[in-house]
Amino acid sequence: MRATMIGLGVVGGLSGLPAAQAQPAELVACARIVEDAERLACYDRAVPRGSAEGQRAVAERTAETERQASARARAEAAAAEERRVQEFGMVGRREAEGLRSLEATVADIFTDRAGLKVLLLENGQVWRQTDGVFRGRLEPGMRVVVRRTGLGGYVLGAPDSPRVLHVRRIR
Repeated sequence: MRATMIGLGVVGGLSGLPAAQAQPAELVACARIVEDAERLACYDRAVPRGSAEGQRAVAERTAETERQASARARAEAAAAEERRVQEFGMVGRREAEGLRSLEATVADIFTDRAGLKVLLLENGQVWRQTDGVFRGRLEPGMRVVVRRTGLGGYVLGAPDSPRVLHVRRIR
């Protein structure tokens, strides 16, 4: 009811406009739109902005809206990539499509009771050796790559070394 009254007030207030500008029927149609953004867009289309200042304001508003949408899209893409990285190797989670390896820095290395290595990466992930003896070199601060194997397991090693450690993500 309120929207209709406002719309009729707009129509009444604009009745002195020349015929080349917004027609009352167009404004009434705009007044019937419930959603605010759609209604505003309808009025923007129905009532032309004749002055250069009005056109400049519309162009600035459009550019700012596009900048905000672009920034939002970039932030969403970055967040999605971060989720993919954080879920890489987690048991029970669907494997991120296209993510076959992950490069990270070793923050710390521990040895568990069974004598197997447990690696804490700077991104917060914790990987545990699953089997075998590792004759390669691993130390805190070292860059490593965790790769998914063809059978669904994971191996960890230096980016330029053929020696790998079979691992499983535990956190």
